[in-house]
Amino acid sequence: MHVAVRSITAGSRPRKARLLLYNRGVDAFDFEQLAKDIVTSRLKEAGEAPAACAEVARKMIVSGVTSTGAKQDPRRTVIGVCQGVMGGALLLEKDLAAIAIALLSEVAAMADELHLDPSEMMTWAMEGIARVCHVSGALAESSVQDAIEAKFMGAGEAFSALCREAGA
Repeated sequence: MHVAVRSITAGSRPRKARLLLYNRGVDAFDFEQLAKDIVTSRLKEAGEAPAACAEVARKMIVSGVTSTGAKQDPRRTVIGVCQGVMGGALLLEKDLAAIAIALLSEVAAMADELHLDPSEMMTWAMEGIARVCHVSGALAESSVQDAIEAKFMGAGEAFSALCREAGA
């Protein structure tokens, strides 16, 4: 079987068409890996890791949801960013419970800025957090759940359910 390959010179197609060809295989934007890379590179020595992680998440979620528009579901972006931030924090051995609370404390403001439902966004953020907490062990999962329940009454049980789903 022979496959004909036609070379495309830079001038033979408009820039937009070349970008579409280049990105054709991309199903989704990998905000998880980007968030993890940013957290691990910038926050190695950060004294106030929860606030720094929340700031990274806020900037990435707002710009990510805004820039991807209809190309990617906002749910996927929020989950990916929160999972990446928590994954980076886990690699750096930071306090996951404090970081989870800092992330969730920013959700209402982000939802308002993006014109999204705050309760849905809270669930999406907890889903990303739960995916990391589930693999980090029962002690970390319990600590984060307790912190969430203490700060956001009733949300601890929802987080526990998301952790169980992450393990399924």
